[in-house]
Amino acid sequence: MSLNDIRGLFIFFAIDPASVVIMHEHGIDKIVSFDSDFDKVNGIKRIH
Repeated sequence: MSLNDIRGLFIFFAIDPASVVIMHEHGIDKIVSFDSDFDKVNGIKRIH
């Protein structure tokens, strides 16, 4: 695992989980984003 991989994981775990929780709480299943980490989340469709 490279430093960039670790940095990417940190950023995903620091920011995106809050977005995912809020989306699930409000029944939102699509997000417009260039962040490919959202592709890893079941139930979320990323639009880019």
